[in-house]
Amino acid sequence: FETWYGPNNAVIVIAGDVSSEDAFAKAEKYFGDIPPGPAATRLEEWIPEHATPRRQQLQDRVAQARLYMAWTGPRWGTRDAHQLELAAAVLAGDKNSRLYQRLVYKDQLASDVEFGPLALEIAGITYLQASAQPGVSLAKIESAIEEELERFRREGPTARELERVKTQQRAGFLRGIEKVGGFSGKSGVLAESMVYGGRPDAWKQALADGQA
Repeated sequence: FETWYGPNNAVIVIAGDVSSEDAFAKAEKYFGDIPPGPAATRLEEWIPEHATPRRQQLQDRVAQARLYMAWTGPRWGTRDAHQLELAAAVLAGDKNSRLYQRLVYKDQLASDVEFGPLALEIAGITYLQASAQPGVSLAKIESAIEEELERFRREGPTARELERVKTQQRAGFLRGIEKVGGFSGKSGVLAESMVYGGRPDAWKQALADGQA
């Protein structure tokens, strides 16, 4: 605990109707006497590689079977991470996305589908989940998903799809920072930028890369 949970390895964000002088004074008052811990080293990007797929089946008392798929991915703030966010939005960002149209509307194999990356400090994880319609096997859903992923790898997104998801992401970011708190609010954006990007304004480059 003392190794990692010291003030030299912590980020405090104070956002709202407060002056910088008052914020610094209160931070010093409440946290100034806490001794620092050992110097913490910053880890570089490390994405684990899996030579073969890993599968696990769990049983539960639920009405619908559900398929989960996951992949390791790039760390926060990289261009690859932003491109992966755009790809995930094209594939399953909303009801107009490719996987939703294929699985839910066209083939009626699933009642819902979600696909999204979670980028963290040294690596990320990208997950996909789909809930099967009654009587539909998860293998059939997985096969349809693989077909759509292969088509995306082969053809890529259309210009119209990219423009749509870029507009959605920028609008979502702007709506989020209208709030002070919360993960998508001002304080959350500043904290995430500092923790993962090393500076509080790292979000600017992240936003620019996502719109490039």
